[in-house]
Amino acid sequence: MNQENFKKKYTESGMIGQYLIRSFYQAVGSVTQPENNNEILEVGCGHGYSTSNIQAFYPDSKIKACDIDNGLLKDAKSRCPDVEFINSSIYNLPFKNNAFKTVFCLEVLEHLEFPDLALKELKRVSSNYLICSVPREPLWCVLNLCRLKYASKLGNTPGHINHWSSYGFKKLLGTYGKVVCVKQPIPWTVILLDVSSTK
Repeated sequence: MNQENFKKKYTESGMIGQYLIRSFYQAVGSVTQPENNNEILEVGCGHGYSTSNIQAFYPDSKIKACDIDNGLLKDAKSRCPDVEFINSSIYNLPFKNNAFKTVFCLEVLEHLEFPDLALKELKRVSSNYLICSVPREPLWCVLNLCRLKYASKLGNTPGHINHWSSYGFKKLLGTYGKVVCVKQPIPWTVILLDVSSTK
């Protein structure tokens, strides 16, 4: 199956693409909790570009990150040598309940066959917060069509099997905790979720 080239998004996106990516991470950073936090996990770290941004948000914290693809983990480790990387499925994380105060899951849920099972597992290992993002639909597909990408798929990026509007994503995450903040950097939705009240 044709899959999204994750690395290309960061290395070959041009000036506009780089601007959008910077805006995305500014939005993610704006919802992070300011206190020093030594209990941080990123799930679905890919090549480690998101991991390096999370490190910048928490420069004094120890961060763990995981992905199911060993090839991606090797690349991520070269990019972020101070992070502990672990090979793991999002559906079966090798951590105790409430092991991390904050759990990040950025640009992952749209790829998953069972996003609800993934969210249950993310909530299980978080004692306080989830920070999640997905492409904002239908804007994402419309922008792809505007740049003449994936026209035969109506603008849908290969590998994206779930599609949420900001409202739909907020409603989904609201079943797992309290939605504290919603950011909409074009063309994404970023949500800070407090899961502590539903433990």
